[in-house]
Amino acid sequence: MNNQPDWLESLAVNEEVNCKVVVLYRKFHSEETGFSVYVCEDENGDVFTLSGTFAIELMDEQTYFIKGTVAIYRKEKQVTIKSARLERPTSRKGIISFLKTLKGLNTRSEQLYDLYGEEIVEILINDPMRIAKEVSGIGKKSVESWSAQLQLLEEDYHVLSELLAWGISMRQAKKLLERFHGQIIALIERNPYMLMNEVKGFGFLRCDEIARQVGYDPKGEERIQQGLLYVLKEAMNEGHCFLPREMLLKRAKDCLDFKLTVIEMKQLVDRNRGVVEVPYSFGEKTYLIPYSTLYNHWNHYQRESSARGREKYRYRVISLDIVEIEQQLLTLQSNMKIVMEKDSVYLIYLHQAELKVADKIIRLMLENQNTFEGVQDDVERYLETNELTLEDMQKKAVEEFVSKTGGMYILNGSAGCGKTFTLKVILALMEQQYKKRKKPFRVKIFAPTGKASKVAKKATGRECTTVHRGLAYVRGVGFQYNEDNPLEADCVVIDESSMLDILLTSSLFEAIPAGCKVIFMGDTKQLPSVGAGNVLYDLIECGMIPVITLNVVKRQADHSGIIRNANKIINAEMISSCQDTEDAYVIWKHKVDDVHDTLIRSIERLMSGAKYSFEDIQILCPQRIGEIGTYVVNWMIQQAFNADPIGEKVLNRYIKKKLSSSKDPVDIPLYFQAGDKVIHIANNYSMPWYQKDPSGNLVEDSSLMGITNGECGVIEEIRKEKVMNVNQTMMIVRYEDGYVQYTDNFEELDHAYALTVHKSQGSQWPAVIMPVMMENYNMLDNSIFYTGYTRSVDFNCVIGQPEAIAHAIRTFKNRRRFTSLKERFLAEAS
Repeated sequence: MNNQPDWLESLAVNEEVNCKVVVLYRKFHSEETGFSVYVCEDENGDVFTLSGTFAIELMDEQTYFIKGTVAIYRKEKQVTIKSARLERPTSRKGIISFLKTLKGLNTRSEQLYDLYGEEIVEILINDPMRIAKEVSGIGKKSVESWSAQLQLLEEDYHVLSELLAWGISMRQAKKLLERFHGQIIALIERNPYMLMNEVKGFGFLRCDEIARQVGYDPKGEERIQQGLLYVLKEAMNEGHCFLPREMLLKRAKDCLDFKLTVIEMKQLVDRNRGVVEVPYSFGEKTYLIPYSTLYNHWNHYQRESSARGREKYRYRVISLDIVEIEQQLLTLQSNMKIVMEKDSVYLIYLHQAELKVADKIIRLMLENQNTFEGVQDDVERYLETNELTLEDMQKKAVEEFVSKTGGMYILNGSAGCGKTFTLKVILALMEQQYKKRKKPFRVKIFAPTGKASKVAKKATGRECTTVHRGLAYVRGVGFQYNEDNPLEADCVVIDESSMLDILLTSSLFEAIPAGCKVIFMGDTKQLPSVGAGNVLYDLIECGMIPVITLNVVKRQADHSGIIRNANKIINAEMISSCQDTEDAYVIWKHKVDDVHDTLIRSIERLMSGAKYSFEDIQILCPQRIGEIGTYVVNWMIQQAFNADPIGEKVLNRYIKKKLSSSKDPVDIPLYFQAGDKVIHIANNYSMPWYQKDPSGNLVEDSSLMGITNGECGVIEEIRKEKVMNVNQTMMIVRYEDGYVQYTDNFEELDHAYALTVHKSQGSQWPAVIMPVMMENYNMLDNSIFYTGYTRSVDFNCVIGQPEAIAHAIRTFKNRRRFTSLKERFLAEAS
C-alpha cells in the first residue's frame, strides 16, 4: 500500500501502536481461524493496514481505538492487532458515518459536517434548534428527533458497544436500544434467542454464538427448542417437507452439542503441552479435557481436507442426551410449532400446506365436469385450417385436455418436445368450445418467475405473469386472491411447474375457483423447486392425475446440436461439438486461467458478428463461490468489457479471488457501474416504471407497476444529486419493458453477467456459455447440467475439464425429498 502514514513509517518493528481509526473495508477474512485484514484510516486521513485475529468483526465506517504492534508484510509496514474498542468518532469520515445511522439524517450528514465540523455532534445534543434556524429545509421536529437519538446513544454508549461486539449492526442496535433501553443486555444474557424475533437476519447460529459468549446454559430449554426448529428449517431449505424423527434427533444433537472453536482448540493444544488434563471454563463451570484426546482431535482436524470432515473433529465439551432433546420436541408439539405424524416431524405450516394441496386437487377432480361434444372433429378442422401437424402424444393431450371443463391435468416433457406449442393449440380449442356455447373463456397463465412468465407470454401470445403477481401478493399482508376471494378463471395454467414449492402451490390452489381447469406444464428432468417439496414429481407419481408426457423432439430446427446434446445428457452420454449444426460446442480446458481466457474470447467472438449482442449472451455457473463461481466470473467479465465506465460506482460486495501476486484469495470490491448487466432478485410490486420521452427524459408509465424476481437489465446511469437539499445516489436500470429507478437502496440488485444454473430456471437466452470444472464437483449432477444446457436457444458452449463435464452428466444424485403429498392423495382418495 502506497503513501503510508509518516508515524507508521517512523516506528520500528514490534513497537506499540495506540490510536483511533475508522475502518474503511475488510480486505481478507478466514472463517476458520478468525484472522482478518482491514484497511483503515487514521485521524489525519492517512490509510494503513490492520491485521490479526479479532475477537469481534470490525464494522465498516465505524471508529475504534486500537492497540497493537508494528509488523512488516511484503516489505510494507502494518499494525498487528491486540485489541479494538468502539469509540465515539472524531474524524470527518467517522463522524459522518456515525451521523448517517440516525433516522432521517442519512443524506444530510455530509452537509451538516461541512457546515459545523467536529462540533456537529455536540450542537445536535445541546443546541439542536440552532441547526433548525440556520439550515434551510431542516425543521424543528427533525432536529428534536436527531437530538433525542444522540442523547440515547450517549447515555448507553457502553451498551451500544457491546451490541456491536456481538455482530449486531449499528441500525439494529439502535432499534434495540430505543425499544428496550439499558435492559437489552440483561435480556439477551437471559435469552439470546430473543434476537431471532427482534433482529432481521439473526438466525439460530448467530444467536447461539452470542449464547456462547454470555455463558448461556448449553442444555437450556429455549436453546434446544430453537435448535430443533433450526434443523427443520434447514431441512426445508434442502427441499424436505419433514424429517424422520430419528434423523431430526441426530441432526439436532450434532447441532446442539457444545464444541470447541478452531481457535480454542489450537490455543489449548499450544498452551498446555505436557499437561494431562486441560481446564476449560464456560459460564460458571469448568470442564477437564484429556490433553491426549484433544491433541488427536486437533491433528485429525488439520489433516482433513473437506469442511464437513473437519467439523466432526471439533472437540465436544458438552454432549446432549437424546432424551433431553426428545423432551423439548414434545414441548414444541404441545405449543403447536411442529406436527408429529407417525415417524415424521413437520413444521406446522408445511404440514398444513400438503394437506391443503391434496384436498383441493381431489375436490377439483371430483367436481361435476361438463363434456364438450365434437372435440375430435374440432381438433381436425383446427389443424387443417392452420396447417398444423401434431405428434401422437401432442394430439392425445389436446383431445383429452379440451374434452371437458374443470379437472387437473399435467403436460410433461423434456426440452424441445413442444409443450408450449401444444398448450397454444389446447387454449385455442378450449376458447372455441366456450364460444360455441356463447360464453367468454377466461384463462390465466402463471409461471414461478418473471423471466419464465415472459418466455411463456412470447410463446403463447397470451398474457402471462408470475404466481405472486397473479394472486396479487402484498408484502406483509399476503395473497389477495385466496379461498375467500378466488380467481375469476375457467382455466389456470402453470408453466415451469417443476419450480413450484409446496407453500406456493398451497396458496395457488386456495385461489382456484370451483369448476376451473388446472394445467401444470413441466419437465421432471430439470431441477426441483428451491423451496420445500417435489410437487410436480409427486403429482405425476400419485397415479391419480391425467398425465401426458411428450416424447418427440420438436423445438428449434430439425438439425439442432443443442437438442441433440440435451438428449445425450438425459441418457447420461458424453456431449460433443456439433460442427454440422454450428450451434453446440464443447471446449476442453484443464486450468482455471485457461477457462477464464477462453470464456472471455468466446464472448468476444460471439459479439464480433452481427447475430449476438452482449445482452444476448449469458454465462451460467454451477455455484456462486470459487474461481468458476458467479462472483469471480462477474468481476472478471466486468474487468474485460466494462472496466472504465462513466459516472459513479456503488459497492455490490467483496469477492474472494486468487491473484497471481497472492498465495491466498484476497477480498476484491465488485462495484455496480453504468453498463453492467444486473438482475432484480426479489419481488417488489410497488416499484414504479418509466419510459423515455423524445427528449430522453424519464416519464412514469402508469400502465406498469412492480418488478419481479429474475428480471435482467442493464445499468444505464448512476448519479449523485441533491433533491430538496438532500444528497441521493440514483441508479437507472433499463429492462425489456422500460426503466426502473433505484434510490439509495440497491439490495434487490445483483450482477448478472454470470448467473447460477438455479437462478436461470425458467429463462432462455440466444447464447449460453457454461464453465465447468472439478472445483464445482459437489454441485455437479445431471439435473443441474441439463437445466443449464437447455436454457440456450441458438448457441451453447461448454468450457472446462472433460472429467468434470462427464461427472456432471453421469451423476444422478439421490434427490429424494421427504414429502408425503403422493401418500396424502392416496389417503384422501380412499
